[in-house]
Amino acid sequence: TMATYKVKFKSFFTPEGQKHIEYRVLITHMQDAKWGQLEVTIRYSKLHQLHSTIYNAVKNLPLYPFPKKALFNNRSKDFVLERGMALERYTRGLMTYLPGSSYTNEYRLVQDFFGISQHEAKQYRAQQQREREDKERKRQMEAAFARYDSNGKGYLSPRDVLEVIRSGYQPTYVDRYRVLKQFSSADTDANIDKCWISRRNFLSTMLHYTDGNLSRDRILEEFQSYDVDNDGALQGQELDEFIKSH
Repeated sequence: TMATYKVKFKSFFTPEGQKHIEYRVLITHMQDAKWGQLEVTIRYSKLHQLHSTIYNAVKNLPLYPFPKKALFNNRSKDFVLERGMALERYTRGLMTYLPGSSYTNEYRLVQDFFGISQHEAKQYRAQQQREREDKERKRQMEAAFARYDSNGKGYLSPRDVLEVIRSGYQPTYVDRYRVLKQFSSADTDANIDKCWISRRNFLSTMLHYTDGNLSRDRILEEFQSYDVDNDGALQGQELDEFIKSH
């Protein structure tokens, strides 16, 4: 049986103002890199309580023995490290053998104890939110595309793209220029190399969408840094570089 999660007891510490030891435990998903990493702190006594709760279910599983309590010398570095390794082996056994057993409730208790259930629920909610935002963004983009597709041919001409830039459709001045990338297509009429922005239009756009946070001189200085050929316009590769850098 292959475990779904990898558990690593990576270090230990004594909480400020306390006498007990806690372990920092790193949990990762064995098959899903996007799952990320989960770090929790575990106290021996709490894990011992979990072990006692699920003991009847796991006693016949081939687990590494749960380390026994120690009354003396239980705070020395060597002892704490050795106990941490034993707890790690025991926990890895739980993650390996419980999923394939009939003890689903016990496995859920283990997942809850290590914060796995909460972590995955949070990820699920975040994914749902991203999907809603993507759906809304797509709806807005399609509506905007239809609005500016003046010839109704399914692509934006250079004139259409410049109208998008001037319109302030996107909420920030940076996103206004990103529209060029988002709306460009393989059709030569909508190719970014066919589009351009004059110095005057660049200045007026920036002044408006930065709400005065950038001075006229600073805006022109930025324009000049991208106007490589000094022709008074951002076009082709110049415009592409401006979009990518923002």
